[in-house]
Amino acid sequence: RARSPAPPAFHASSPNATDPNLQRESPPKAAQSAAVSATAVGSSYRDPSPQPPFAHLSNVITVHDRFLGGCATLTSVDLSEMKTLREIGPDFMVDCQALVSVTLPASLETLGRDALRWCAALPALDLSVCVALRTVGDNFATGCRALAAVTLPPNTESIGDGAFTGCEALVAIDMATMKALRAIGSDFMAECTALTSVALPPALERLGKSPFKKCTNLDPKPVFENTA
Repeated sequence: RARSPAPPAFHASSPNATDPNLQRESPPKAAQSAAVSATAVGSSYRDPSPQPPFAHLSNVITVHDRFLGGCATLTSVDLSEMKTLREIGPDFMVDCQALVSVTLPASLETLGRDALRWCAALPALDLSVCVALRTVGDNFATGCRALAAVTLPPNTESIGDGAFTGCEALVAIDMATMKALRAIGSDFMAECTALTSVALPPALERLGKSPFKKCTNLDPKPVFENTA
């Protein structure tokens, strides 16, 4: 695991052709050329640098499955220059064990399943400026064992199953200001053993099964009756 100091971790920045070569071209080489004209980039985007550049992807709308998944040396990702990015596919940064910092653009609307799964060193998530983000996929931050602080986007409408399962360091989550959130999937915060406080959103209509299973320090657990 990387031992560099962990900065504030997961931030949001303020505000269909695919280039097949991007799957094999490392970001430093690509950054030396003109901006990529494609509106979607492929999977398995590899670079040995712990902090690769992404400014040359400023026109991209969609990134596909496993865009940075499994990048063992990756410590920091800044997508703030990708100002047209709307969709991130599944396994976005799955199993990036050294990751401590991520910046996302405010234009983002959808985060695919397993986006940050098993990013075990990531200390915090702050998506408060992602005002366009409507959907967060299943297992979003499952197994992020160091995750101790979470701020979710204000206009998100649905969060998938197991979003924060196994986040052992997470103590509290406040969703009281998320007035658009209607649905949360099963096992939402299961096995968050340090969790002591949860504030549910006011307009919530559906909360999946066992949302706080094995949250041994959460007492009493929030009581919610499904309305949809």
